[in-house]
Order: sequence, then structure tokens, then C-alpha cells
Amino acid sequence: MTTQRSPGLFRRLAHGSLVKQILVGLVLGILLAWISKPAAEAVGLLGTLFVGALKAVAPSWC
Repeated sequence: MTTQRSPGLFRRLAHGSLVKQILVGLVLGILLAWISKPAAEAVGLLGTLFVGALKAVAPSWC
């Protein structure tokens, strides 16, 4: 007899839609900036890289 575990929050998020992942990232970034501005500035590089990657794959008319 085996039991199935429900997928964890991280697994559901990782396999969810890109829009949901972006929204969760925005909310977490806002919370981090609210809690600790220096930590948010340090993590801000990831946001800059993400925006650069989006611009690289976006259509040129955007």
C-alpha cells in the first residue's frame, strides 16, 4: 500500500504558468524590499538579468 504525497508549493509553482511565477517573484521582491532594503538591492541583479532576458526574446515591436 503506497500513499501519494501532494506536490509541494515549490513544485507546483515551478510547474505552473510563467505569469504566476513572475507575479510570485514580484510579490517576494516587494516583501524583501519592505523587510530589508540592502538585501533587496543585492538581489536586484537577478531582476535586471531577468528583464534583460525578456527583452532578448521579446518581439522587436514591443
